[in-house]
Amino acid sequence: LLTDTIRRLSRSHRTVSYGVSGGLDSSAVFCLAAQLKNAGKLPALGISGHTLAYRGNSDADETVYVKALSDYLGIRVHEVTPSVMPLEWYSDRARKIRDFPGYPVGTGHRALAEQVSKMKGVALLTGAGGDHWLQGSRLYYAEELALRHWDKLSDCLRADAQAFGMGQAVWWFFRYGIVTLFPDAPKAAFRSLIQKIRTKTTRDASWLSPRLQTIFAQRRSRFLSHQDMIPHSINKQNLLKTLYYAFDHYATELGERLCAESGVELRHPMRTSKFVQCAFSTPERLRLRGGQQKYIHVKALQKILPQAISQRKDKADFASVVNAYLDQMEDVYTETIPKNRVAWLDHQGMIRLFRLYKKQPELGWQNWALWGIYACDKVLP
Repeated sequence: LLTDTIRRLSRSHRTVSYGVSGGLDSSAVFCLAAQLKNAGKLPALGISGHTLAYRGNSDADETVYVKALSDYLGIRVHEVTPSVMPLEWYSDRARKIRDFPGYPVGTGHRALAEQVSKMKGVALLTGAGGDHWLQGSRLYYAEELALRHWDKLSDCLRADAQAFGMGQAVWWFFRYGIVTLFPDAPKAAFRSLIQKIRTKTTRDASWLSPRLQTIFAQRRSRFLSHQDMIPHSINKQNLLKTLYYAFDHYATELGERLCAESGVELRHPMRTSKFVQCAFSTPERLRLRGGQQKYIHVKALQKILPQAISQRKDKADFASVVNAYLDQMEDVYTETIPKNRVAWLDHQGMIRLFRLYKKQPELGWQNWALWGIYACDKVLP
């Protein structure tokens, strides 16, 4: 399915380009495209690989994996330095397009699109969507219990016990198997008990004004109610959340718009309808097995990818790309924006949010929240 999807999306009257990050998904797309080309089945004049090289940034630098892939295929992957735009660029862009100006990580792809355009390319294929549709969840316990597949259930328990210990495996069996199949009332009571036991999270949007917190709660409630009305088997809950996750669709659109400005069309083989349908049709146990995410994907690619990538367990972290901006903006977040946006923000809440970022900049989620606040401030008069 993936090979055929890549073949169809690679159709071009010119050389078609591929974004290669060094991760599993983009590397798989490039390797399969190379296979198609070598077999004379790629409907394009040729292929070219391109990567954003975050050299000097140890968290985001994946060039060692890109080199391993390039050596394995014997195909050069063109390096490009990510675009680093000044804050004024985001302000100007927000005024120009009257929309969210994008995130620094996404804006880095501007340089990649420009390189593809200079090389007369018009299409750029990515590995986006793999993290959404190839990863599984421990809900395989509920799935196999409901179907009474005792042998499959035993396999899942054994794989988790080998990877994480029997105690953890039994807890997951109880939490994601037995409890998940409870009727709604006992399930809600169990969830409430767990929330009381756990330490209260600081991720509660307390930086919003009381009015916006109320609106936010109402909209979330309506959205969750809508989700509950959709008939689905229990194991598809995470996939449905992904399918209806508006931010992901919006972020994809921002990236496509940015590349289109250079005359380059983004194409995502792992976001096609057939690929999404495949995810919904696949048992959870085939997408997550013990400590191996994307299990069926990794198994299928054993003889296609270099081992340095197929056996890779880590992922690049791009929080530091955003942090480079945030570190210069403490007064903006703790004074300027809260005072100018009283209807949106709670002043003390903004101070707490920025302090949390400074205390744990590696967390990530508050980095994106802070940038979102800045960008929204620039969009609206």
